[in-house]
Amino acid sequence: MIAVNNFTGLSTSTNVYAAGTATSGTNRGVFVSRSSNGGTTWTGTTNFATGHGVDIAIRPDGTVYGFYLVSRPHGGGVFTNWLQYHWLRLGQSSWQGPRTVTAHAGRTNLYSLREFGGTNPKRSNAAAEADYFRTVSIPRVAVNPSNGRVYVVYADLPFAG
Repeated sequence: MIAVNNFTGLSTSTNVYAAGTATSGTNRGVFVSRSSNGGTTWTGTTNFATGHGVDIAIRPDGTVYGFYLVSRPHGGGVFTNWLQYHWLRLGQSSWQGPRTVTAHAGRTNLYSLREFGGTNPKRSNAAAEADYFRTVSIPRVAVNPSNGRVYVVYADLPFAG
């Protein structure tokens, strides 16, 4: 994912942020890197955690957020999944966090039990068990530029089981 700080008048205006998931090597997991010169050089690469599918959002005050999915196996193809995020405030050099998103009232874990939050909804209520769409809960993030609110969307089941 790539995001540009388009908010004027900040010391980080026009900075470019790139984020992704490293699946091999010693720094596996999600990462974010910053460029202050249009992508010619990248500095401050930060590895957050063993996660997947990071997305970036920038608030009007210059705060940068990285949201991602964490998935831990329990054996037998069952996983616990949750969404976390880190943030970098204007003027700080170290990312803060992680914090966990409350996915459901009073619950941080997603209801999905497959790896990466897969829910595999059936094509219809009458469909055979193997007739489904494959989904993952990788978060997508947006910021309202007029009030700075951060919005996160992801796929999940509406109830446990």
